[in-house]
Amino acid sequence: MEKDSNLTIHGNTITDNSFAGISAGDKPANKPNSQFSVQNNTISLNGKAGIDASSASGKIANNLIFKNADAGIRVIIGPLDIINNTVLDNARAGLNVLNPNTQPTVKNNIFAFNDEAGIRSPKGGYTHNLVFDNNITGDCNPDYLWCVKNQFGGYEDEDSVVKTKNIIADPLFVDPEKDNYRLKAGSPAIDGGDPDKKFNDVNFLPSLGLDINDMGAYGGPFTLPEKRNGNNAPKARIAFDETAYVGDRLKFAGLNSIDPDGDAISYNWVLETKPAGSKAKIKK
Repeated sequence: MEKDSNLTIHGNTITDNSFAGISAGDKPANKPNSQFSVQNNTISLNGKAGIDASSASGKIANNLIFKNADAGIRVIIGPLDIINNTVLDNARAGLNVLNPNTQPTVKNNIFAFNDEAGIRSPKGGYTHNLVFDNNITGDCNPDYLWCVKNQFGGYEDEDSVVKTKNIIADPLFVDPEKDNYRLKAGSPAIDGGDPDKKFNDVNFLPSLGLDINDMGAYGGPFTLPEKRNGNNAPKARIAFDETAYVGDRLKFAGLNSIDPDGDAISYNWVLETKPAGSKAKIKK
């Protein structure tokens, strides 16, 4: 992109270029001089950043950005709305904001397995994102400062990350080894995004669960619809006290039950049989 460009870049596969997948120029002026809308693209294996938005403003939404040789998304000026992207396994940060005075809006994204950080944005601007295993942290405990700082390029701690409503957790991708970054049932990213209705999921599939925003490229209002192949029955997983005696009160829990399609499920407990004379009953 050259100066004063105004581009719509939707629904493309952009891969294996020697420079960035999408570049807005490397010598920005004091304000953005190009504008773009980048949605529903797969951007991977490029020799520099997946998206080099050095001198652009606009929207980056519902893109799958992975295995690029620089940052997944590189920003200098902004302002940008970076919403519902899945940004993975890039050689630098998932999002690298190089200007300390720039504050893009970063919301409902998944940043995982990036070499330097998930999100590196000195002035903040990020809420309701999931980060995981950036800077070789593995499945680290978010209660430890080293875990949090490495995910956010040193700009967050245990308390601030909670206040910004970002989470550190395994997103539970279907098959990351084969670049299938859809979410498994039970993923913390399902219904994990900003609950504001303007970010609600619209298309089921690929969105899962309730209407609340699914973090990542397959959730939110701009994801592309997919055809469902049938509807699988939910799987009940019941936890209960394994040792009990006559007269004891038993506690049952079904919270680990899942729906293979990621649909919302509800519960109804029924006592189907009991011994003659038993006064056993269910108290909900």
